[in-house]
Amino acid sequence: MKTVLIVGNGGRNTKEFLRALASKFDLVVGVDGGIESLYNAKVTINAAIGDFDSLRDKSMLNKLEAAEIITLLEEKDFSDSELAIEYALKKGFASFTFSQMLGGRADHLLFNISLLIRLEKLGKQAKIIEESQEVYVTRTSIKINVQKGDLISLFPAYINVAGVSTKGLKYPLKGKTLRFGSTLPLSNIAIKEKVEISVKRGILLILVEKL
Repeated sequence: MKTVLIVGNGGRNTKEFLRALASKFDLVVGVDGGIESLYNAKVTINAAIGDFDSLRDKSMLNKLEAAEIITLLEEKDFSDSELAIEYALKKGFASFTFSQMLGGRADHLLFNISLLIRLEKLGKQAKIIEESQEVYVTRTSIKINVQKGDLISLFPAYINVAGVSTKGLKYPLKGKTLRFGSTLPLSNIAIKEKVEISVKRGILLILVEKL
C-alpha cells in the first residue's frame, strides 16, 4: 500500500520528530507553511502545494530541487490540505498520514479532522500524528500502538455510533452506543501498549493524548 505524509502549518513539531516520521513514507507533501518545517528538518519534499500565503520565505521554493511545485490561487473553494489529498489520490495513494494539523486556528483544526472522515468514507486509511497527540478514524475496527497511561477519547463523528467495543482500556466498552454530545468516552486510560476498538455502525474518531 502506497503511503503519503502531508505536513501542514497548524502547529510545529520538532525537527527530530519530523525527520523520523517522514522516513516511513513513500511520498512527502509539504502544504504551504508546512514546507518550511520540512525544509528546516532536512526532509526531502516530493511535492510542495499551496497558495504559499503562510510561507514566510517564498524563496525557499527555489531550493526544493526534488519537489514538484503546485501553486494554488489564494481565492478557491477548497483548502490547501484538501487539494493535497486530491493530488495524492490521483497518484493512487491509499494510506494518508497528516502532521502539524492540530494547532493554530480552531476552524482549521475541525476541518482537518473532517478530512479523515472523508478519506475513511473513500475506503482509505487516514490519521493525524503529532508529537503529543494522535487522531484516528474507523467505522469497522482498529488497533493502535500506545503507551500505558496515554489518554484515549472516543468521539462519535455522527449523532450515534453503535456497537462500540474496546480492549486495552481501563474502562472497557462492550457493544456500547456512543451518543454525540455525551462525555462518557472522554479521557479513558490505556492499560496496555495496544488498544483495540471495534464499531458496528457509524464512524468513530479516536483521539490519543500521549504522555
